Amino acid sequence: VNGIATSPDGKLVATSSDEDLVVLWEGGRLLRTFSGQISRRAFSPDGKTLHIFRDRQVVPFDVATGQPGKTRTFSARVLAVSCSDDGKVLVSLDNKRVHLCQGPNLVDLRLPFQVNLHARFLIGASGRWAVGAPDGAEPATAARLLDLTSGKLNTILFNERVSDVDISPDDRFVAIGTDLARVVVAR
Repeated sequence: VNGIATSPDGKLVATSSDEDLVVLWEGGRLLRTFSGQISRRAFSPDGKTLHIFRDRQVVPFDVATGQPGKTRTFSARVLAVSCSDDGKVLVSLDNKRVHLCQGPNLVDLRLPFQVNLHARFLIGASGRWAVGAPDGAEPATAARLLDLTSGKLNTILFNERVSDVDISPDDRFVAIGTDLARVVVAR
């Protein structure tokens, strides 16, 4: 398992694997499978849509029927897709761009940000902040905090490799995991 997401009501879990297989589970029972990858917060706020990515595309799937919505193709490979509580969708690309989108067709809300690093960004619940972990092409000893209203990028430096990051539901704390099995919580 290389990706996991839980629906907002906690009833569904989606997992993805290195074989580009996404599995949707309910109470340990397999509901359906999809082709692609997921990241945390891949479900829409109402839990009705699961955002799956593969290569340069993001496909919103109807959770109840398994039917795909309109596919959105981007200019580069997708690294992560995550949803905020207000319905915004953040798409991180490997050409150092971040798209902030909304709606079932993933319409851009504003021009994509140039973030000058390869990172998997996850949007916070409020839709204002995103937190990013390095994705192999950049120095891996930093976590990034992106203000989605201004495009300002802050860096939190470490003396060890950053493996994953997350942001609290109230956007007040950033949790940073390292390869040395440490978790650091920053304000």
